[in-house]
Amino acid sequence: MDIRNINMNIGFNSYLVHFSPNQPLENALFQKILKAIPVDLPLEYVEFMREYNGGEGRIGQDGKYVRFWPLEELIEANEDYLVRDFAPGLFFIGSDGGDTALGIRLSAKSFIEVPFIGMADDEAIDRATGFENFLSYLESVHY
Repeated sequence: MDIRNINMNIGFNSYLVHFSPNQPLENALFQKILKAIPVDLPLEYVEFMREYNGGEGRIGQDGKYVRFWPLEELIEANEDYLVRDFAPGLFFIGSDGGDTALGIRLSAKSFIEVPFIGMADDEAIDRATGFENFLSYLESVHY
């Protein structure tokens, strides 16, 4: 087992105390879906998806509520929200359960928030450059 992955999972776990992960996919199906996704996803996010396949809940003790879509829903969700038409520089990976999409700015591989209504590349706010840093940001948003 790769030590880096062990440390990464420990880092993820500290943010996922109140988070319900989805069932992980079998490796062959995971690889098949990953290859079908039309963008290169950041490695940390791919490792998170391999382990947890998305899920939903509060990040940290009292951070933001999020829903990270399962890998098998990413393509369809991006098509349904017409992301390529309205925000072609973004790829959505989930939401806050309300009016805000969570995603990736493809040019910088940064993690962003953007409103679903009025979505556009220039409306997206960069929140972090790595997925664990994104979780840290989401933990810091208190309600």
